[in-house]
Amino acid sequence: MRNKRARKFIISIVMLMTGMTAGFLLLGTVYTGPRWIAFIVFLVYLAVSAAVIRFSRRYVRLLREENTDNSHVTS
Repeated sequence: MRNKRARKFIISIVMLMTGMTAGFLLLGTVYTGPRWIAFIVFLVYLAVSAAVIRFSRRYVRLLREENTDNSHVTS
């Protein structure tokens, strides 16, 4: 059985990424300034998204390992 804490964490990360993507897309549609600034913001968005996904995967793996190590403890 999957760890409940890991599942809740995954759901929150999916919601975070959805909100970040929607915010970036909305900002991109209304922004009328120089395109190079929009490109820099896009690169920052990609870097933040990659970091969130990378470290979230590591944290979920640790949560699941903790669950298998302590199978007698319910979360």
